[in-house]
Amino acid sequence: LYRVKAGERGDELTSALRELAAELEQRGAEVIVAACTEIPLILGPGDTRAPLLCSTSVLVQRTIELARETPPEEF
Repeated sequence: LYRVKAGERGDELTSALRELAAELEQRGAEVIVAACTEIPLILGPGDTRAPLLCSTSVLVQRTIELARETPPEEF
């Protein structure tokens, strides 16, 4: 993560994250959670066998759902 925060991108970093995801899958992970905003900048859904869940996307989707359910006078 420090490397991503420092602006590093590229095949070497992507490969390292793929290897980490593969290790988690071998240990039984059924879903890979990208719980840090930097991870989806390097690792995408096609980079893992298990589904890749981006916490930022989940937060955005849920916020939109809640906004649509809440009447304007309650804001």
